[in-house]
Amino acid sequence: MKRLSLSILVTISLASIMWTSSAFACVHGMEEDRNAGPDHVTMMESSYHAGSYRRAIRMAMKEFPVIKGYDHDYEADLDEVGDLGWSVDTVAISVVRLKGRVDLSKASAPKSNSKKVRKKSLAWATAALEKSLARDPDNVTTQAFLAEARLQSAATKEQGVAKLESLAKDDLLVDAGSWLELAKVRESAGDKELADKAVKRCMDTAWNDSICKLEGTKKARAKSAPKSKAAPKSKAMKKSAPKSKKVAAMKVDL
Repeated sequence: MKRLSLSILVTISLASIMWTSSAFACVHGMEEDRNAGPDHVTMMESSYHAGSYRRAIRMAMKEFPVIKGYDHDYEADLDEVGDLGWSVDTVAISVVRLKGRVDLSKASAPKSNSKKVRKKSLAWATAALEKSLARDPDNVTTQAFLAEARLQSAATKEQGVAKLESLAKDDLLVDAGSWLELAKVRESAGDKELADKAVKRCMDTAWNDSICKLEGTKKARAKSAPKSKAAPKSKAMKKSAPKSKKVAAMKVDL
């Protein structure tokens, strides 16, 4: 009887220890999740798809500090870190869509209108996309991104336009922003009908179709439009014209 009681006591004790350990592990796991911090990759993606390219760059740099700067070597880590390659591509195309007006040497990715910074940023973005395409030559998204990068240089612009048009012909522009860039190219060339078609495809593809606007080119078109001459006054307008100073003076005297 004593042996049976002792056995029961030992079993209860072991069960209690196991439950306590499980509970601690569960609480500890919850604590670790709480301390893991924000998911910068998800925030990068949502910012990118909303057209907030500078914020997308900042989120990528927070997740992968190695991206910050211009002289880093991240390629050795690409196979081990799954999201790093996509994050580099996202930063590169974001730089392109900002026309290079971003300083990558700072984690805050501030705007910069310096010609030197712009040239350096665009050169880095183009090189990063070329490396990405070399690793995966059949990736049509990267092909389109690189074509966009080539639009930024007079020496390669024609090549970039040809590639975007080729991908669009086969409906292989996966990214909404690439459709928008093609729309800008077409409108600048004076082909408004085809530009509108590209905008429509942008809206069909976009997570948020508010990014599919041609504001810049519309302003340019409005500015270049001939100003209309003021219409001559009609007889009715002439009759209602203000009276002469002489008439006004007579009224005051009265």
